[in-house]
Amino acid sequence: MSPKALEELRLHAQQGDDKAQYDLGKLLIEGRAVAPNYEEALGLFNRSAAKGNASAQYQLGLAHYLGRGVAQDLTRARHWYELAAKQGQLDALNDLGVMYHNGEGVFKDAAKALRFYKAAAAKGHPGAQCNLAIMYDNAQGVARDVHEAIRWLTLSAAQNHATAQYNLAVMYESGEGVPKDLKKAAQLYTASAKQGNVQAQYNLGLMYDSGRGVESDPTMAAGLYLLGARQGYAPAQHNLAVAYDNGDGVRPNPQLAAKLYALASAQGHRGSQNNLGLMYDNGRGVDQNVDHAFEWFFLARAMGDFNAQNNLALMYQYGRGVDKNVPEAVRLFELSSAQGDANALSNLALVYLNGDGVAQDKVRAYGLFMLAALRGSQRGATYLKGTSQELTALEIKEAEAITKGWKPPSPLPPRLLTSTSPSPAPSR
Repeated sequence: MSPKALEELRLHAQQGDDKAQYDLGKLLIEGRAVAPNYEEALGLFNRSAAKGNASAQYQLGLAHYLGRGVAQDLTRARHWYELAAKQGQLDALNDLGVMYHNGEGVFKDAAKALRFYKAAAAKGHPGAQCNLAIMYDNAQGVARDVHEAIRWLTLSAAQNHATAQYNLAVMYESGEGVPKDLKKAAQLYTASAKQGNVQAQYNLGLMYDSGRGVESDPTMAAGLYLLGARQGYAPAQHNLAVAYDNGDGVRPNPQLAAKLYALASAQGHRGSQNNLGLMYDNGRGVDQNVDHAFEWFFLARAMGDFNAQNNLALMYQYGRGVDKNVPEAVRLFELSSAQGDANALSNLALVYLNGDGVAQDKVRAYGLFMLAALRGSQRGATYLKGTSQELTALEIKEAEAITKGWKPPSPLPPRLLTSTSPSPAPSR
């Protein structure tokens, strides 16, 4: 805006023109053509709103909702939104829907939220169309209707609404309510990712990693993970760390990988916690520290990571970062094995093959190696072959009978289990 046009706008605002007051307030809020000044902007919005300007009323509601230039006050926000909504102001209708949807300053009321979303969506508001679709998809205030959800998402996505593009992409990727179309999903993720949607950036990265819907491109995947990592998204931080750890699409950098694992770990990402434990255990990218390794494995295992549970068992087995405790190691190996973890099955088999802290049992070991090999463990297959040479045909037949029909996730067959006591508290 030219200085002359700005001067004329100020003059009209001073003369009481409610539209000029609103327009000047918007410039001051956004810092366009003038220095930002919330106090002056709110004064202009108040004068404009008093004359019934719906857009100014909405801006006052938004200021109170966000606590921008005034103390946050959801009751005042709702008051101004309602005044604007009565005049059909679409942003106000949508934001009232959000307040009732989430129970912000009001009791949660899905029916009211639905009504406000419908009113704004019918007039083409892309945010309301997306929010309405979410309610249909999640059966909130209305019977679940995936096709209606897709209809509203499609309308919203066509207006370049990033969240709608992401949600619609998820549906095309999974084939929920629409024919599965990975290329269409990739296109929608791309459109959403370009607008900064972190989940779209991450999911598109996964597609480039796996070559699903697009040509495989680890470098592109790493770049997309980087975008998400910069926004603090833990899954993206983790996958970027894995890329630097393994040199997938980027030059290997274990130090940077460790830093990224640490960032994701601090947000509770269990895979990163386990991998950071491995880096401390092996001294890769960080100074070796088995105590830190144990701590990260312990945290990851508490979050439900079975790889960490297996690694924690190894720490107990060999007394690394914790007092040696083979019964606890066996207990943890059994828990991971019950989930079909091939490494845990092999590790448990080795305990019985070598009689490490337990009675040696080669039949049990053979059965466990067999289960590990069936789940893709090359180590299990190698030991299976070697152990078979130490058993009679009758013993091999016994092991095969023990394992027959077992499928994870389920407890191991009783003959492959050992009696254990409750888990002790960790000691150093």
